[in-house]
Formats: sequence, C-alpha cells, structure tokens
Amino acid sequence: MGRGSLVVKEVMKGKPGVKARLLLPFTICFSSRIAVINMEIPVADRISSLPYNVLEQILRPLPLRDVIRTSILSREWRYKWVEVCSELVFDANVDNRLLKTIIYQVLLIHQGPLRKFSLLARNSGLFPDIAHWILFLSKKNVQEFLLRCPCDSNFHLPSHLFKFHDLRKLELGGCKFYPPPDFKAFTNLVTLNLRYVTFEPTCFQTLVSSSPYLECVTLDCCTPFDNFSVDAPALKFFKISGSTKSICFENTPLLEEIIMGPISIEISKSFAVPKPQVTLHNINQLNFKFVYCNVIQQAAYALHLISNCPNLERLRLMFHMCNSSKHVVECFIHHLRLQTKPLSALNQLKRVDVKLMLFSKLEMEFVQYVLLSATALEIICIVTCVKFSQRGMKMMEKMKQSSPNVEFIYKEVDYITFMNSEKE
Repeated sequence: MGRGSLVVKEVMKGKPGVKARLLLPFTICFSSRIAVINMEIPVADRISSLPYNVLEQILRPLPLRDVIRTSILSREWRYKWVEVCSELVFDANVDNRLLKTIIYQVLLIHQGPLRKFSLLARNSGLFPDIAHWILFLSKKNVQEFLLRCPCDSNFHLPSHLFKFHDLRKLELGGCKFYPPPDFKAFTNLVTLNLRYVTFEPTCFQTLVSSSPYLECVTLDCCTPFDNFSVDAPALKFFKISGSTKSICFENTPLLEEIIMGPISIEISKSFAVPKPQVTLHNINQLNFKFVYCNVIQQAAYALHLISNCPNLERLRLMFHMCNSSKHVVECFIHHLRLQTKPLSALNQLKRVDVKLMLFSKLEMEFVQYVLLSATALEIICIVTCVKFSQRGMKMMEKMKQSSPNVEFIYKEVDYITFMNSEKE
C-alpha cells in the first residue's frame, strides 16, 4: 500500500463516525499513480480558496516538515507551501547529506517573501554549503537570520551576510563575525544575540551605536572587552556574560533591564568601576548572576550600577560559591562601611530574589546593606541548597528581625535543581 493510503487512514481514524463520501475531495499522489478519493458528492474546497494571509496564519505555526507535507493534499496544494511558507527552520538532528539535499531543494523551489531562516549546524560538515545558502538568502530580504554552530567551530561568516539590509533579528553561535571594511550597520536591526562569537571589540561597538532601532543585545561568552561603552539610544534589554573589565552605559536612555554574569573570575579581578556612570532612569529590573563577593571590584561595580537606577523595582542576585580569607572579608566590609549613606536609588525597590550559596559573611553583608536601603521593599525570596538549610534558617531569622514589614519567602532545593533553575 502506498504512502498516500496511510494518510487516508489517518484522516478516517480522526473521524470514526464519518463515512468516506463526506470527506472533502482531494487527490493523493504516490509513485506514478493518482488515487482519487470521494468524487461522489463534490464539496466546495473552502480551504484552498482562502486569502493568502489566512493560509499563512494557518501554516505558520506548523513545523516545516508538516507544511511541506500539505503538498500531497491535491494538485492545487502541491506547490502552495512554496508561496505561503515565509519561515524556514532547519533544526532536526539528521544526517548532513540528507539535510543538505532538503535545504537545497527547498531554497530552489521557494517563492514569495522569506522572513526567517534558522539553521542548527551540529558540525562543520555543513560550513561550505552555509556560505552558498547565505549568498542566496542575501537576495531574499530576510528579516530574521539564526545560525547556531558548535561553540568551538569558529565558522567565518561570509561577507554576503552583511548585505541583509532588511535584517531585524540576528542570532549567531560559534561564528567569527568580521564585517567587510565598507560595512556600516544593519540599519533595521532590533535584536542581536551572539553566543561564542569572535569579533573585533571596536567594530562591534560601532555596529551597536550605528543601529538606530536596536532594542535587545545579548552577548554570551564572546570576545572579551577591556572597556565596553554601550551607546544605543533605542536599547531596552542588555545581557552580558563572559569576560570584560569595564562596562559603562553611556547613552541608553530607554534601557529597562540589565542581566550581568557570570563574568570570568580571572578577568573580574581587574574589573574597574567606570566613572562617571550615567543615571539609568528606565531600569526596573537588574539581574546579577554569579556575584563574586570575594572580588571587591565586581561587588563594588554591582553596588555602583544599582545606585544609578533610581526607579529599580526588582533586583536579582546570584552569588558564586566561594570561600574567602579573613583579609578579603575585612576589605569587603570596610568597602561597604565607606558608603556613608544607604543606596537612595532603592526607594522604589519592591522585590529582591537571592540565591545564597554558602550564607557566608560576605554574602550576608552585601544583602543586608541592600535591605537597609530598600525602604519600600515588600518581598524577599531566598533560594538555597538543602545542604545549607540549618545555616540559612538562622540567617533568615536575623533578617526578619531587621525588616519586620517584609515578606520573606524561603525555598530549599536539591543541588542540581539549585544550579539549573531560574529565579521566579
């Protein structure tokens, strides 16, 4: 029995009480034969006559494989997906040879607009072909381009990528990002996500500052910066992890949320607090991942950044597991006590989420200093590992005494969950 017969069985199985003659008329092609189903009572094919935009809304949520399978419905539907499908996502774990064949065939017969192209390249076997595909896509007005390669692959992006003039979202992983000399910016870019991407820091900063509509930037384990000055007037979300020595938000009047960390401990020892740091009036959420309290410079930067966010409403802190010498503890406490007044910027703070690893004196001094400044605080949620439950409960009681009007939420989880879960 041919493949088409299997499809018919699935249709009939979905409607067990409906006889075959009530099904919509369609043809199924398999091998060299055409099976004509239910021509007894013609019924108007209302689906095929739907407007283009309606068909697109119907097919868009489906995986590309299922969209292409609609070609077996009838002669009229055989190439309809070619015109309607504007998003191509190739993320299946299949053999390179098969994946190449599929992508080449899809690109060859595709017609109409192509808004999104996404490819998960699991190994370097696809790299020569990716360059050809990017050349083809540079003529298709692509608005979203996502290419994820292995983190250690260092695939050198071809120059054709920088001709994507309509690009609104760019997501790259495991690539070398070196624009040609005549490239200025992606003038329509809104979202930029880079993971394990190598670039020239100065050129990257120029790209960011020259993208007038750029709203979201994520940098994960990319090329280290010595001094990163963020100049992006439309920026609303900024996330960075990896290695850097200094970050200054120079021109970000619309910035609403910052996520920092983890920052490499080797680099963070030389981390510098930039001065002056502009006031970030629109920031309502700050998220520090892996704060190294035994590195005075990084803890000082965290406090410095907090102090420049007068409308901050939610603060998230995740401390790094570290044991510190008595000298480091004394230096950190001395630094906090040098702050002659509480952080006035925390007058609007409503919630604090903290992951405390050891409930060490360093961590508690940091948290208590923040709590002392947050006069409007309503909730503090502390998540810790069951390994430290006894110590954690003692510390919680102390904090409750100093902040009687604050609701304390205390959670204990196993170590694996603790390391992998995101804060609520």
